[in-house]
Amino acid sequence: MRDRIRLMDSQPLSLRSLPPLGILTAAEASVFEKKLGERSFNAGEPVVSGEELLLLREGEVRLETEGRGGKLSLGKLEKYGLLGEEGFFVSETPILAEAETDASFFAVDRQSLKNVFRYSRTGAVKFLVVFGRSLAQKIRAANDLLQEVSAKSEESPEKDARPPAQLTELELHRLQSLFVPRSYEPNAVVFREGDMGEELFVIREGEVEILKRSGEESMTLARLGTGNFFGELAFIDRRPRSAHAVARSQLDVYVLPAGSLKKAVEYNVGTALYLSSVICKIMARRLNETLTKIGSL
Repeated sequence: MRDRIRLMDSQPLSLRSLPPLGILTAAEASVFEKKLGERSFNAGEPVVSGEELLLLREGEVRLETEGRGGKLSLGKLEKYGLLGEEGFFVSETPILAEAETDASFFAVDRQSLKNVFRYSRTGAVKFLVVFGRSLAQKIRAANDLLQEVSAKSEESPEKDARPPAQLTELELHRLQSLFVPRSYEPNAVVFREGDMGEELFVIREGEVEILKRSGEESMTLARLGTGNFFGELAFIDRRPRSAHAVARSQLDVYVLPAGSLKKAVEYNVGTALYLSSVICKIMARRLNETLTKIGSL
């Protein structure tokens, strides 16, 4: 394993040629390319991102998390998949990575990338969208694993546990111009697992239960109250909803319609950067909460 990032010694790389980063403009990509290096790991070695953002270049990498009975699989990191993006938003995460074959990564120091974000705000928003998509993929894998582990366990996740409010009053106020108010009666279905939908919801008042199918029954993933996001996965990655959302009281929400982030970039890039940062921060926390539940079963 290389202990430090090594500068690229091959032909100049265009970040836009890499599928996750194709949304960057040529000018935005050139700013970030100056900070790019590489790291490599031998087969069987743990892949530790440390203070870096890693993007898989070649090789196979296995993702796992700790359960009571040992390590549990979260699948494999896809080519050009990210490691270390969680470190922008949380101090650590229970995800373990190991190289199944010799593996090489494009790498950039996280602090260097943060510094670049200050000078390329639209580029920063696009990077955060990529981070969000990576986090969404990991959350979906973690939710599937939680369902699998819960089905085999005599215990189940605490249904009445409520995570702390995700948005403060100040954050809600700052983002309110982007949202549309909507209300649901008690027991109304906000959306169903498998539905297509690109709206994101923030609870203004009330409670929603997030459920996932488990055979003939449903498993509660979370009960969310005022200030909490939900529906962010489909909003970010435009894939089908991964769970049901059901109002458990009179539910008043703010809805962020599809395309709102793109519009915010066009009209107020500062708000767009703030919004994308908040979404990623909440997703990183939610990933950790899910993996912590898995570890307790």
